Amino acid sequence: MTVLIASCIRQKPEILREFLESLDTLEKPEHEYFFILSDLEDKSKELFDSWSQGKPVETLTMDFNIPYVTDEDTHNWNTELVSNVMEMKNVVLERARECGHLLFVDSDTYLHPDTLNQLLSRKKDIITEISWTKWFQNDPPMPNAWFYHNYGFPPGSMAKLRTKQLVKVGGFGGLYLISQKALAAGVSFNRVEGLDPQWGEDRHFAVRAQSLGFELWCDTTMPSFHIYRMSDLPRLREWKESGFTEMGKEIQLGGILIAVPHTGVLRAELVAYLLNVVARNAGNKRFRISVDLSWGMPVDSNRNSIAKKLLGTDNEWLLTIDSDIEPPPMVLEELLSHGKKVVSAVCWSSMGGEEGGRWESFGIPYPVIMSKNPKGGWNVDREAASSEGRLVECDSGSTACLLLHREVLEAIEPPWFRLQYDEDGLCNAGEDFTFFDKVKARGYGVYVDLALQCGHYKTVDIKRLNELLAETGRKINA
Repeated sequence: MTVLIASCIRQKPEILREFLESLDTLEKPEHEYFFILSDLEDKSKELFDSWSQGKPVETLTMDFNIPYVTDEDTHNWNTELVSNVMEMKNVVLERARECGHLLFVDSDTYLHPDTLNQLLSRKKDIITEISWTKWFQNDPPMPNAWFYHNYGFPPGSMAKLRTKQLVKVGGFGGLYLISQKALAAGVSFNRVEGLDPQWGEDRHFAVRAQSLGFELWCDTTMPSFHIYRMSDLPRLREWKESGFTEMGKEIQLGGILIAVPHTGVLRAELVAYLLNVVARNAGNKRFRISVDLSWGMPVDSNRNSIAKKLLGTDNEWLLTIDSDIEPPPMVLEELLSHGKKVVSAVCWSSMGGEEGGRWESFGIPYPVIMSKNPKGGWNVDREAASSEGRLVECDSGSTACLLLHREVLEAIEPPWFRLQYDEDGLCNAGEDFTFFDKVKARGYGVYVDLALQCGHYKTVDIKRLNELLAETGRKINA
C-alpha cells in the first residue's frame, strides 16, 4: 500500500521548516509526496527545494496573487481565499485517487512521529488526529474537530476530545487520512449549496462526506501541534523536547465556571474575591474563568441549575461558592493543584446537642468533613479533620466551596442535588450529603484541603451565644 502524503504550501519559512522536519521524523510505510506550492516567498521556496532533494516529491505550482494576512492575533480569511484553497485541495484529491491512502496535512502542522501509523491502525475511511488552536490570542485552545457544523459542541463532547480515545465527530480540518474507498466514492472540497459561504473548505468536505455515507472520526491519542502564529514556536520547542508527551496544561484545564448560588445577597468579602480572581487570571494561559451569580430557590434547585449550565458549555471545571462564604484568596489555584475531581475547602457549620443530636441555626461549630453513619445520618469525621496531612479523603465535604470536574456531573443521573425528607415531610438530609452519596456511588473520591479555611458568615443570636459560652464554661470548670 502506497500512502500519498500531500499538502498545499503557502507558508512563512520559520513555520515551513518545522512542518518539513515533522515529515522527516514521521514513521511511514511506502509513500510518495505531492505538494502544491502557492505564492511562496523566496526564502520558503529555497527551503522547500533544499528539503525535497533526493525524495519522491512531485510538485505543482498554483499562484493566485491574492493577499493572505496572518498576524499574532488570528488569520484573516475571505470567500475568495477559501475558494482558492478548495480548488487546490480538489487537485490533491484527484492525484490521490491513484494511491492507497491520502495523508493530507496543512503546512502549519507538526505531526507526532507515530501519527500516520496510529491513524492507519484505526482502519477508518476518513479520520483525523486532534490538535488544539487559540483562534484568537486571548481565546482558550479549541479543537480542530467539531460535532455540529456551526463549530458546535454538545454537552460533554469537549471532554471526550481531551481524553485519549477514538471519537466520532461531525467534521474536522487541518489533517486527513482518507482511504481509497472514500476517494473513489467522490469525496471533495466543492462547496455545498446552502452552507455559509464564509465557512472554510473543511466544513463543506465534512457535509459532502457524510452525505456519501462516510462517518468521520478523530483520534485523540497523539495530538498534532498547530503552529498558528509565530509566537507558538517556543511552545512547540518545549513539546518536542518533552518527547511529544506534554501538549500544554492549558488544554487539560480548559474553562472554569465559578458559580455563586444566592437569594439576593452576597457577602462583600466574596465579591472582593470574585473581582480579584478574575483580574488576577485575565492573562492566564492555563485556563479561562467565567462567573455566574445564580439566583434561585430552593437551594437544591439552584445547584441543579448551575450543574446544568456547566454541562451546556465547554467548561471543564465548576467551582461553587455559597453567597455567605469568604474563600481563601488563592482557593481556586490551590484546589486545582491537587489534581482531584472532587475537592473542597474547609467550611464550618453548627449544630446543637451534646453529640450533634438535632440541627439548628446556632450551636457548636464543626468542620464539614463527614463520614457516613452505618445506622443512618452523618458524623463529623474526627480522624480526617484532625489529620496532620493537608489533603484528606472523607465521605462528604462541603458544597459551600467545592471544585468539581464536569466528568463527575456527567457520570451522575440528574437531579444531582436533592433535599431529603422523612415521612412527615421534615428535611433530614441536605442536598450536599445526597450529592456526595451519588459521587461515592460512582467511584469518585471526595477530598478536603485542611489548609483552606473558609469564613462562614451567619447572623448571631446573642441569647444563644451567651448560653453556649455558659455551657462551655461549665464544661471547663467541671
